[in-house]
Amino acid sequence: MPELRDYISNIEFATSLRELRSAVVDAYDFLGQQDLGDLDDYVSMSALPTFGGEKPNDTNEVWSWDADELMVTGPDGDFAIVERQVWADIQAGHNAHA
Repeated sequence: MPELRDYISNIEFATSLRELRSAVVDAYDFLGQQDLGDLDDYVSMSALPTFGGEKPNDTNEVWSWDADELMVTGPDGDFAIVERQVWADIQAGHNAHA
């Protein structure tokens, strides 16, 4: 049976964005927590591994990235993987209403 350290290790040593998302979701589910801050007690969510590509201009709600996609906070507060251009369009729409 996996222990918390196994979930944290899977996050720290993820080799792709999708693997990282899966590891973060698994750790979050294992903890049974309702707040991302609770997971941050065990692994620095602001220092998750990245997998290439340029750092986004605005990393608000962006947890990690690769050359083509971003792992972001989704509309339900979950973790979602979106294409960079889709995220840019979403952000442009939010900023237009601000």
